[in-house]
Amino acid sequence: MFGFNAMKIETAKCAKITGALLTKLTNNYRCVTPDNAEGSSGVMITATCKANKGETLYLLFANAKDCTAERETENVAE
Repeated sequence: MFGFNAMKIETAKCAKITGALLTKLTNNYRCVTPDNAEGSSGVMITATCKANKGETLYLLFANAKDCTAERETENVAE
């Protein structure tokens, strides 16, 4: 799984969700499958993870290609 911080879209990069990032999302975020699981790029969002505290939102995707497509589309939309 891959994802990026949608609240920092200008600097966000897709990252593989493993190790420290996986632990961070598991312990400090509430992750859910969105009702409308299609992102602005047309790819399917696997999950959205919102920080328990603060204004951070990660969008998660099944693969790096989908993550990159969505990140680039979000960046253009800003």
